[in-house]
Amino acid sequence: MKLVVFGTGRVYRENKGKLDNADEITAFLDNDKKKQGKLLDGKMIFSPKEIKKLDYENILLMSDYAAEMKEQLLNLGCPMDMISHYREYFGEKSKERITVEWDEDEDIKSWLIITSELGYHGGAIVAVYAAEELMKRGYRVVVAAPGGDALFINEFQKRGIEFILNQNLPYLKWKKLNWVMNFQKIIVNTYPMILCALEICPNHSVSLWLHESDNIYWEMRYWEDRIQYCISEKNLHIYAVSETAKQNFIHNIIACDIEVLPYGIPDSKSDGENRESFLKFALIGSIHPIKQQVFFLQSIMKINNIKNIQAEFYIIGKVADKAYAEIVNRMACGMEHVWMIGELQRKEMEKMYHNIDVVIVPSVYETMSLVATEAMMNEKVCIVSDTTGIAQYIVSGENGFVFQNGNEQNLAEKIAWCIDHRDQLKYIGKRGREIYENNFTLRKMGDQLEKLL
Repeated sequence: MKLVVFGTGRVYRENKGKLDNADEITAFLDNDKKKQGKLLDGKMIFSPKEIKKLDYENILLMSDYAAEMKEQLLNLGCPMDMISHYREYFGEKSKERITVEWDEDEDIKSWLIITSELGYHGGAIVAVYAAEELMKRGYRVVVAAPGGDALFINEFQKRGIEFILNQNLPYLKWKKLNWVMNFQKIIVNTYPMILCALEICPNHSVSLWLHESDNIYWEMRYWEDRIQYCISEKNLHIYAVSETAKQNFIHNIIACDIEVLPYGIPDSKSDGENRESFLKFALIGSIHPIKQQVFFLQSIMKINNIKNIQAEFYIIGKVADKAYAEIVNRMACGMEHVWMIGELQRKEMEKMYHNIDVVIVPSVYETMSLVATEAMMNEKVCIVSDTTGIAQYIVSGENGFVFQNGNEQNLAEKIAWCIDHRDQLKYIGKRGREIYENNFTLRKMGDQLEKLL
């Protein structure tokens, strides 16, 4: 097949080795005038406006801005059936076959959970916890994903979870997904996997489980028209982990019937507590602008008489944005009450909860914070932004605290109140634990999942 590749930057450089050897690149397109007229890998780079004079059978979009490129080409008169996103191209070209082994006499009901990249983060954690709870109830459960963190996969394989890994899974067409017909129930977990749900639902009932903040919808905008067109398929049933996640889908895609289905986490409550004189606050999460570590530090600076307070502040998490992490580190180094802890493994984090009194979740986007849920399970006081999904469960001052997102002074006041009223924190933590027990246990999640059958 003769290809014109639109995009000559990072995406092309990282993926050109995966192109099918049977396909021939005849030319490149790029909107950067400085690149036009030059050669790349022996082929000329043209302006998109010159597309009609080029020889091709398909235009392959290789950029994070594929949605904008698609619109540009359509406006130039290119037919949609001759435009392809590079991820779908690789899915179509993939020769890897997915198979699931079944015993002929196997009579137990089976679940398939299709989820996004595996790792120690929200959607993936929810998927494996759901799998474990369903397995305890006697079901066979398989988790399918594009790939993920090897340590994470190894940990949960040892705990008995079956995984299917295929890097092209989110973009496979039905002819490469028909193996799913072996399962009685299919959950497609997280919005980035929605194309799988749309391929499967004409042939099998599917439950789509949404977790996403607004920013994730931007990343999937290339397929927005198709999603809006297919979302009313009768075999597709949509759920969201919170009212916030539900409204994000409605705001970004389309108004439709969505039921709230909260996740569940294991009850691994730490028995220890901080007996030191210093009250200890923690912000737990990847070092990234969305998690608002800089805002957290700026809020601490607004606390009156900060140098003399009996408190320490921990920032715990791996670096997800190096440039941002450097800013956070520089700020923290100049603050005597602040400690940068780095990334902790799950067992280490469980021990760390012994020394934490208050967990702060200042995230810009957080449809339902796993960190806050774990903190409540551990009877730790939570101070959360009003933009987080968990905020709807909190009555500020009774079972936690809610502050106005982006308001440094408001967060500083909540922190100062905790320092001045340490004797009341144990009671508030126990009330927060009730939120976990009433909404986020594995038993409650398992009961709701079984209702999907």
